[in-house]
Amino acid sequence: MSTAMSLTRQPSRPALRILTNHGSPISAKGARLTAWPLFFSMRLFITFILSCIALFVPLLHTPVWFPLVYDDQYLVKLTAAQLLFLAACVVLIVRYVRTGVARYSYSVLYLPVIIYLLAGLVSVAVSPAKPLSAEMFFRQLCYAGIFVLAANVATDEKAMKIIVSCMIASIACAAAYGAVQLLQGNEAVATIGNRNYFASILLLVIPSAAAMFIFAIKRRQFARGAALFLLAALLVGMVFAVRSRGAAAGLACASIGAIAIALFANGYRKAGLLSLAAVTASAAALSLSPFLAKELAGDVRLYLWKGACGMISEHPWRGWGIGTFFINFPAYRPVDYFLLPKAADVTYHPHNEILAVWADTGLIGALSLFSFVVMLVALVCSRGRKGGETGTLRASLCVGVAAVFLQSLVDMNLSIPSVAVMFWLSAGIVASGCVGRDSRALRIFAERRIIQNILGCGFVAVIFACGWLYVIAPAVAQVCFGEGAKARLKGDWRETISQYERGLSLVPYACDVRYKLAFAYDQAGQTDLALEAYRGVDRIAPGFARTDFNRAVILARSGKTSEAMAALKQGLSRNPYDAGALGFLAELEENTR
Repeated sequence: MSTAMSLTRQPSRPALRILTNHGSPISAKGARLTAWPLFFSMRLFITFILSCIALFVPLLHTPVWFPLVYDDQYLVKLTAAQLLFLAACVVLIVRYVRTGVARYSYSVLYLPVIIYLLAGLVSVAVSPAKPLSAEMFFRQLCYAGIFVLAANVATDEKAMKIIVSCMIASIACAAAYGAVQLLQGNEAVATIGNRNYFASILLLVIPSAAAMFIFAIKRRQFARGAALFLLAALLVGMVFAVRSRGAAAGLACASIGAIAIALFANGYRKAGLLSLAAVTASAAALSLSPFLAKELAGDVRLYLWKGACGMISEHPWRGWGIGTFFINFPAYRPVDYFLLPKAADVTYHPHNEILAVWADTGLIGALSLFSFVVMLVALVCSRGRKGGETGTLRASLCVGVAAVFLQSLVDMNLSIPSVAVMFWLSAGIVASGCVGRDSRALRIFAERRIIQNILGCGFVAVIFACGWLYVIAPAVAQVCFGEGAKARLKGDWRETISQYERGLSLVPYACDVRYKLAFAYDQAGQTDLALEAYRGVDRIAPGFARTDFNRAVILARSGKTSEAMAALKQGLSRNPYDAGALGFLAELEENTR
């Protein structure tokens, strides 16, 4: 008895600390398997994954990495983030299979994210293009997963500072690259591909760089403080240098919001409320001012918002299906839209994230996204001065998140993968201050090893299937599209058609490539296939680009004048101001007399 008691009092080795659900140590063999160093430092591993995302997403540049052409800047960054996230999921599942225990922490901020995902899942069920909506839903699922991982890992102060430092370092390099482009007389887009999205990336870390500058000055680290001051000045200067009106407005509102958060943190709640009220009143006054009316006169946004509201009025609760805005918008697009200088034949986003989410996933999805941002800011304000420098750093990141969200109300930045990944990563770090530090243990079928293994293998199989369908296949398709574009520039229409067809077999809803495939068929003399390709575009997205006009050209060349006139009239019903179509129709009518 005494021997047994003495054995139980002896401290167990680290490998034997993991217990089964009965409380007894696992076997020595199982202990050696579980003692794999990766499982001892799971927090370190997830920190490494998130740090890689923070480094790679802003800095990955297509010409160096992949021979892509279409949407290359965005796809490479998204693919890297998704693969890293799926790798983290696989390791977590393998750990569960080994131990039978999954640990997690809960936050009230998870609730709007879960509701947002459920609304997206419902929209997939009602979508007219379910494969496309499923791919877009998986993308949102990856964003939410990155948010949850960051919220759990960043509860550790060291892990949080590592991830934030990687974010600031990578975005600082991107800002320096943008400054070089500006000095060379080019547009400052860095590795992001667009000046507005580049400004969004900068907005995320400007408050954090300013907060770290203040920390350095307080500690009398003047050299580091000077470097951080120059960095913050560079970031702010680049926001204004890229001439993004939405980003500048978001930065201004977020700066006042930072003052409000600081007032709340120091106990001046009335002053904080007054400052927030002043911001709201100023925004309301600006929205009704003649200055804004003059600024937006002739801007495509008003017409996009009007069309999006028309879509929403048709299906306000369930939406049209996530990712299908470009398919359904032409039926609700105001006719006068085509009189604007910047009118485009294809519209993928209404330049307002709330309207876009509402049109895609319904009212529940839009409310959940809006409430998520509001709750995030409210929880940061409610914590006051708790957390010291760590809490201040989280609050500064919250200001950046709010600034990017404000910009998304007049832009499409959150629909861009590189911005969205960094947005949700930053939001997760902010949410880590509201996550309980005591993790909870979830045991699923821990008593039955065979069921546990089957469940783990099933989840891994699902992850690999999703990885192929929604990550690898689109990347391979984009490589094919890129090779097809190169062959098109050389005039090799046979190779162009082959590459486009190969890519479309993987991503059938790429209407822009199907449109180019129809043109390639026509150039190769395969008019029947060209007409069928244009009809295929119309079946997916009626009114996409100028399919009716192009069909009319082919039909008129083939001597089918009546069919060509019918195609032109169908196109003019969508855009009655198409000068080319009007002239061509008048010519055909004159020839038939």
